[in-house]
Amino acid sequence: MMAPEDPPDFVVRTEAQKAAWENGFRTERGIKSGWLHFGSTTARGEIWIGGMSPRRPWVLSIDHPGVAAELVTVPSSPLPGPASRPSNSAA
Repeated sequence: MMAPEDPPDFVVRTEAQKAAWENGFRTERGIKSGWLHFGSTTARGEIWIGGMSPRRPWVLSIDHPGVAAELVTVPSSPLPGPASRPSNSAA
């Protein structure tokens, strides 16, 4: 099964940080099993971003109930999210 790079390489980490920053999630909360965790001081909820490699699939996990409700028509990924995997790294 596919999983985010663990630990994420420089490109994956940098691109995830840029994407989070540009969307208001500027508080880094660490890494869990290759998932980069971000929070916001102004938006409710948190996000997790993972990359399989610099050019391959990127995955996003969102814990905001309003956003999750809006995405109900988007197919779910078979990839386990950050809450379903044991932690083996921290930032």
